[in-house]
Amino acid sequence: MQIIKKAAEILRQAVGGNSTKYFTLGCSYCGEGLYSNGVEAFKKAVRIEPDCAEAYYGLGVVYECMGSYEKAANAYKQAVGLKPNYAEAYYALGVVRAKRGCYGEAIGCFKEAIRIEPDHARAYFSLGHTYAHLDCFDEAVEAYEHFVHKKPYLEEGHLFLGAAYDGLGRHDEAVEAYKHIISA
Repeated sequence: MQIIKKAAEILRQAVGGNSTKYFTLGCSYCGEGLYSNGVEAFKKAVRIEPDCAEAYYGLGVVYECMGSYEKAANAYKQAVGLKPNYAEAYYALGVVRAKRGCYGEAIGCFKEAIRIEPDHARAYFSLGHTYAHLDCFDEAVEAYEHFVHKKPYLEEGHLFLGAAYDGLGRHDEAVEAYKHIISA
């Protein structure tokens, strides 16, 4: 840990006024769990380059790691405001909205991430989770089926697909989904 702190200090001294370097520094701090330092680094990147969507996204990630979901949501909203086709920022915004119980907003964000990036498997998975939480099992099945199609080797997709089938009373299909886990 001391080596990482020393490396971060050297990098901090070297960054000067370069937003990319502050972004990298923020990522390093976040990776080491030094979230307050990460917030400051990303804020400096934003001050230097206020139209950098990635810096706002990074700030959102750090706030999310800190459990500051509203601050994270605001940062992600800034990111998509600057870069409307930023699928990962829409996905992240959906995650924090779901964590705050704003399920309708979360669903909209996941759908937007999928519209922008149709192969965004995690968005399908989170969309399925959100629908299942709301007992909208038809929609959950559809989302989980997309996820399983994109990531057939991930057991959790089959598990949650099976649970959604069970929620609909489609027990034979649930059993088939569960069999994928056993045979893996």
